[in-house]
Amino acid sequence: MLIFLFMDLSDEERSLVERLFRAYAAELLRFARSFLGSDFLAEEVVQDAFLALIKEPKRMQRRTEKALRAYLFSKTRYYALDALRSQRKEDEKADRLTERFSDETRTDLEALAEIGDVAIGPNVDAVVERLSETSQEILWLKFAKAMTNKEVAARLGISYNAVCTRLSRAYGEFRDALTKEERETL
Repeated sequence: MLIFLFMDLSDEERSLVERLFRAYAAELLRFARSFLGSDFLAEEVVQDAFLALIKEPKRMQRRTEKALRAYLFSKTRYYALDALRSQRKEDEKADRLTERFSDETRTDLEALAEIGDVAIGPNVDAVVERLSETSQEILWLKFAKAMTNKEVAARLGISYNAVCTRLSRAYGEFRDALTKEERETL
């Protein structure tokens, strides 16, 4: 899409966008990074700011470079704050999800946290072996390796929310896999 938008610009507009990018991209990246703390997100935000400019070629007409610089910084700030709002919403959702599952699965968590304990380990291990590979992996990292959800996310290359979701599914699968006798011994 960007290439098509860029092609619709006149040579003069294209030249101006390229000049603005060369002149201000590094400064805009530092500005965005100061909000976001992430190189990846900063690059996304700066690209969005330039894309907004390209989508409005009339904005480039009869504007000074100083005014366009201000526009780019304004858009970068807007997109950075929007990214922070989105991240905060995701974090709040993940926290609610974690709270919900920690309350619902307290007995399972206590049992799973004891993996390796001689007294109950074989029973838990037998149940865990009946789970899907994904559930086994997430539970092993969380409890046997005592990793936090953020550490599990980094290790698996998935988001924090994906870890919460997989743990939730694994807890449910664990509960469903327990036989009556196993529930009594745990």
